[in-house]
Amino acid sequence: MPSPSSLSTEAGGITAPPELLPGERWKVTVPVHDVTPAFRLTAAVAVTPLVTDAAGSTTALDSVLTTAHGWAVPWALLLLLVLVLGAAATAFVLVRRGRVRRARREEERVREAVEQALRDKASR
Repeated sequence: MPSPSSLSTEAGGITAPPELLPGERWKVTVPVHDVTPAFRLTAAVAVTPLVTDAAGSTTALDSVLTTAHGWAVPWALLLLLVLVLGAAATAFVLVRRGRVRRARREEERVREAVEQALRDKASR
């Protein structure tokens, strides 16, 4: 389970590979669960080779460490962000249109009042 402070997680149990001779390769795929999609991810792997001698005793060699990087896009978070930005833009446009409509109505009322006042003055 990833800790809130480091957002790290560990792979579960990995089956032991068969005994390999020098120069041989063994491809292993390990699913890692509970990975937080944080755009750019880093995976670190440590492999400790064991050498078995003729007597059957094993000796650990120096560990081999490597890292890899990949992308994990948080689609749900991006969708939420797009929805919030869309709602904010819509609210901004609607408020602005409302202000323009109110200003036009006010200008129309003022124009009508001025025309009425001029007609009243001309009819006297």
